[in-house]
Amino acid sequence: MIGMILGLAMVPAQAQAPPRHFQVEFERDLYQDRDLSLQGVSAIQTVDFPLPRRWELTEDPVLTLYFGHSNTLLEDRSTLTLRLNDQGLASVALGPLNATDGRMDVAIPRHLLRDHNSLTMLVDQHYTRDCEDPFDPSLWTRVSRLSTIDFSYESAPIIGDLRDFPYPLFDRQGYGPLRLTLVHPGAVSATTAEAAGLLTYALGRLVDYRGVELRPPVPTLELAGSPALLIGTPEEVPELAAYVADLPTEGDVGLLVITTNPADPSLPVLVVTGRSPAAVRNAAQALAANDRFQVLTGQRAVVTSMASGEPPTSRRRPIPAPTESSFTLGDLGFEDSSVRGFYAPPITVPLVLEGDARVRPQGGQVRVNYSYASQLQNGLSSMEVLLNNVSLRSVPLDRPEGEERASILIDLPAEVLSPYSELRVLFHLYHRDFGACVRVSDRHIWGTLWADSEVTLPRDHYAFLPDLSLLRYQLWPFGEQGTEVLLPDQPTPAEVAAGMQLMADLGRRSVGSAWSARLTTTAASTNTKNRILLLPWDSPHAAYQQLEQSGQITSSGALASRLSAGGTTLIAAQVESGYRTIEATLDPNDGSTLVLRAPDALELLLTTQQLGDPEELTKLDGNLAIFGSEGEVRTVNVVPQRLVGQLPVQDSGRVWLQQRWIFLAPLALLAVAAAVLLGRAARRRGGQV
Repeated sequence: MIGMILGLAMVPAQAQAPPRHFQVEFERDLYQDRDLSLQGVSAIQTVDFPLPRRWELTEDPVLTLYFGHSNTLLEDRSTLTLRLNDQGLASVALGPLNATDGRMDVAIPRHLLRDHNSLTMLVDQHYTRDCEDPFDPSLWTRVSRLSTIDFSYESAPIIGDLRDFPYPLFDRQGYGPLRLTLVHPGAVSATTAEAAGLLTYALGRLVDYRGVELRPPVPTLELAGSPALLIGTPEEVPELAAYVADLPTEGDVGLLVITTNPADPSLPVLVVTGRSPAAVRNAAQALAANDRFQVLTGQRAVVTSMASGEPPTSRRRPIPAPTESSFTLGDLGFEDSSVRGFYAPPITVPLVLEGDARVRPQGGQVRVNYSYASQLQNGLSSMEVLLNNVSLRSVPLDRPEGEERASILIDLPAEVLSPYSELRVLFHLYHRDFGACVRVSDRHIWGTLWADSEVTLPRDHYAFLPDLSLLRYQLWPFGEQGTEVLLPDQPTPAEVAAGMQLMADLGRRSVGSAWSARLTTTAASTNTKNRILLLPWDSPHAAYQQLEQSGQITSSGALASRLSAGGTTLIAAQVESGYRTIEATLDPNDGSTLVLRAPDALELLLTTQQLGDPEELTKLDGNLAIFGSEGEVRTVNVVPQRLVGQLPVQDSGRVWLQQRWIFLAPLALLAVAAAVLLGRAARRRGGQV
């Protein structure tokens, strides 16, 4: 339950924000990771882009479209046309002058823009004046992912409302990650750190794929160059004293305020404070908990009481596969999906499994429920199903009247499946009247994949740990199984920022209805099964010292560095330059511990940011990863792995052979040699073997 007193905050007077400029890049900001391809006599591609809520445009935006096309296109018959929100924008003939380095600079009338916009690119392409093959490979145009849209704007004044959280810190109609700066001048209490962790865990869920990027912390608000979090008690952060002047002196009363940065009124600030550490936590919990923030309203709320609640509902897509053997595509967050036209793109369904999931040898199955249009050329049209780019089945679309509901059961081979797989359904659609010299529109031929299509994946759960490579599967096992992120004993703001970064990424990956991660110190730990230790070299850390004393850690020391295995020192050296490490180890109770070490707290922040990058995670292996001065990663495996989970009987023999192949290989070679010698002896005697 939340109790609160609502009112308006005293927002500092706002100076006029300076004019700004932002260039939207198709690749970076609109997530177009490849060039857009338009093939055939006619083709359409659409790119969507938002208009941020607080942008007041001072000029018409300028679209710069880079493109190229086939040299065989006839200029007087081939065109590229742009439409914005179903309104004509511009056209250009496709001829020799723009075949390799075509460019269109188009002013977008401001009155055509909406909160969410669709830019449509249409081509009409011909290589001859006579009969032509509409699928001739020379009919193509490519729009570059390096294309841009330039905006000039002024930022409207911030009118913050806690009911709109995470706005104005984060604008869903904006671009890029939420860049957040922690404002704190000195030592951070464990309770304040926990409160900051709660907020960033919730933000990770609310921001989803765009992510949260923690900037290096600053001691005072005017130094923050991004949206800021001002959190703590007035004793910790003197800047907060003015906010708590009218708070009750009794009880753990917390305060939430949306305000602006006096040094830059275009930057929002979230204030989370109270007279006691418990009050700060209550206020953060009220704003972070699912649906609880809907009770909060206005720029200022006084939280008088707070019971523990659930985190915000995850916005992550795709959702990891449920633990049940059978589930629908809808259970993964997939919605009914239709595609149109001759060159219909594939419908992709990611199948994300847990890091310890092992599909049983018999593999799985998928029941594909689909529909398709009438007017198809039934001898040519088909639906193809692929798993990890391996074609599994092709089904003819052979009913002239189409089908409202069709279904087919397809096997999913275990040897093709992996913890992260992609199921693709590709409709090959041809119109009934398709033929040479016949111009046919393809907009009304379609195929649909239904979300109630069902996947069956019998699987067991076991892993050999420690193994850093499993982190690439949603930071397994730290994502959903209950994890404490343990800061040094007396954390600094930079160390807390590193922990907040990790909490945001854990929140973004988790989908459960409970808080699965907590940011705290060793002294306040509840000894959960899984732990992540954050440690600059020169910061005391009780949990790390316990690991070091028990011999569970491979790499230790700062200037005196050691690499050990099984209690034996492999190498000891005095080093002059710092390096960063990520090490995985197992606790006696089969819990997993991850240790992140760096020469200083800012490099520790860099390490936690790398853990949020899927590409960086693919570089990790073994039980110890060492990051060099140039960013290179070296991995070491000097700790024997231990089985965690239940190894099924059918896998026992295979695993036994895999673990002992180095010893069995010589025996196999001797057996082959013996067979050859016996064969030769038998032939000399005139017999057979």
